[in-house]
Amino acid sequence: MLVLMTITVEYVNGPLHGETCDLPAEYVLGEDPGAYMIVDGRLTPPGRPDLRAVYEPHPGAEPSNGRIAWHFNGWIDC
Repeated sequence: MLVLMTITVEYVNGPLHGETCDLPAEYVLGEDPGAYMIVDGRLTPPGRPDLRAVYEPHPGAEPSNGRIAWHFNGWIDC
């Protein structure tokens, strides 16, 4: 039986502040954790619905009780 360990990511600040997402542990604990998140165009800077919200953990951050915080680190044009 395959058991998939997940970690709950909490998004801090930015357009997704307070939201959570359960992600596979290998994604959260990999070499380059973080994500470029597609968000509702109403939440992006005016006239730029194509931007992605960058969320990353603080350097050296480790999960605690199955949770980790990823912090808003600005916008990226994809």
